[in-house]
Amino acid sequence: MPIDWIDAPSADAGLFVADDIDGWQHRSYAELAGESRRIGGALRANGLRVGDDACIVMPSGHRCVAAMYAVWLCGATVTQIAPPTFGDDAAYIERISAILRSANPRSVLTTPELMSTVERAVRGAGLSREPLALTEDLINAADPIGRTHGRAECALLQFTSGSTGTPRGVMVSWPNLAANLQSISRLLGWRSGDAMVSWLPLYHDMGLITLLMGIANQGSLYLMRPDQFIRDPMRWIRAMSGRQHSICPSFGIDYAARRLSPENIEGVDLTSWKSLATGAECIDLTALHAFSRLVEPAGFNPTAMIAAYGLAEATLLVTGTPFDQPISALRIDESSLRPGQQVAVLDRAQFTGQQLPGTGWIAGLGPAGSEVSVIDQNGALLPDGVLGEIAVCSPSVAMGYRGDTSGPGTSTRFSDAGVLHTGDAGFCYAGEVFVLGRMGSALKVRGKSVFMEDLETRLAAATGIPKCKFCAVAHSGVGRPGVALFAETLAGSWVGTARRLLRTDLGPDPTIQIVIGPRRFIRRTSSGKPCRQKMWALLIAGDLVEGTVIDDQPHLRSTG
Repeated sequence: MPIDWIDAPSADAGLFVADDIDGWQHRSYAELAGESRRIGGALRANGLRVGDDACIVMPSGHRCVAAMYAVWLCGATVTQIAPPTFGDDAAYIERISAILRSANPRSVLTTPELMSTVERAVRGAGLSREPLALTEDLINAADPIGRTHGRAECALLQFTSGSTGTPRGVMVSWPNLAANLQSISRLLGWRSGDAMVSWLPLYHDMGLITLLMGIANQGSLYLMRPDQFIRDPMRWIRAMSGRQHSICPSFGIDYAARRLSPENIEGVDLTSWKSLATGAECIDLTALHAFSRLVEPAGFNPTAMIAAYGLAEATLLVTGTPFDQPISALRIDESSLRPGQQVAVLDRAQFTGQQLPGTGWIAGLGPAGSEVSVIDQNGALLPDGVLGEIAVCSPSVAMGYRGDTSGPGTSTRFSDAGVLHTGDAGFCYAGEVFVLGRMGSALKVRGKSVFMEDLETRLAAATGIPKCKFCAVAHSGVGRPGVALFAETLAGSWVGTARRLLRTDLGPDPTIQIVIGPRRFIRRTSSGKPCRQKMWALLIAGDLVEGTVIDDQPHLRSTG
């Protein structure tokens, strides 16, 4: 079980947390286990019992991790919630209150510094219980506890990022968690004595589950905060010297490749780097090429890159490129993307860091088979090469959602037969899975499906503007469907290029709106994914006050 390490924790390996200078604060797993037992004593004294729920609202760090295992020592279910950051405090309170209402925890754990904000969120959720600040005095005065007899069936209540609707609580069982940690270990090629570096937050499935994998294996973990990575991506690269594994979404790889230069990499030794798993969104092979070109001179082997596919409803990992093998790539004809029809493959390659010719390349995300398949709208299995919906049936598929799952953005669903209908469009080819994007984010044009993630990739290639600066939204429109393109940049010659590309892809009928705005004007989830539905809703309501419409659609010219 993922908590078994706490009975015989290592005194050598442990958790290294980045400070705000350029160092690391270290605690061995033996020290972390001791703190978890003391916090568990404090939680039990405050009424946390087997089968209860506890929410943790803390920055990534030793205490946050120790608190999580303390909840499990009490036999309760844990939920990690994003701590507040600089930005819209009211929006944060609204979002966290919604999560707290759904979780309905007996305990809400936080730090003294965040107590005031968390109290407001608890009141907003209508909960009567006060949050508990884990102070040094509280922890030091508590009696350490051992593992409780009995435990909640649900180990984690994991909230989705909300990129396609309201966040929903995914119930992850202990067997789900154990199966997924084993799958991730195999995917990365983890060996005893290996170490991992991560800057992903613990309230996001990709950051949390991989951290749990490392701790379960008692390998040393080097943990940065996302803001530390954004300020200095070179710190992440330096940390990989002498370490073996890391995970990073595609936009993070693209960001590091754009921010850093060959001069930054000089003197760094990356020969020990065995795996770099990327996922969380459609994978940009152009970004992987740029990153590979940057770090190869330091000894990085491009075959270390692993293209992976996963989602919270499957705990995390579904499938990925086998360890130490190149990523399969296909160049497809976008005009052939029609549900239930064969996808036209124009070219194929083994990606080993090279620049692939032309556009339209997509990455293979690992083996298909009994656990991963493609189905039609009636649930029937589709043959190789035919576009449909990705379905998953594996020990990692979660127990289901907690609470109300109605409303918009519910294309991901669990069947009574234990099959997870992901809501992602894709196809199988030569035994591998290829994912194109969310089915709900695609626009049907003359029978074909135009995926917004694919549009953003090709807009970036055509304009030279980073993909992360775009958010394309398919909508039903006022009278006729169309696409709204939001861009965090100034107007320029790129607008004409973008409009021509969109018109070529969409044809003469759909409307096209292009809206520019300042940095951070595109609303995003806690994991960095664009909130497409929210951006469109703000635009048509006239509430996107920082945006400027620069196209020829007069009915949407004023946004504020």
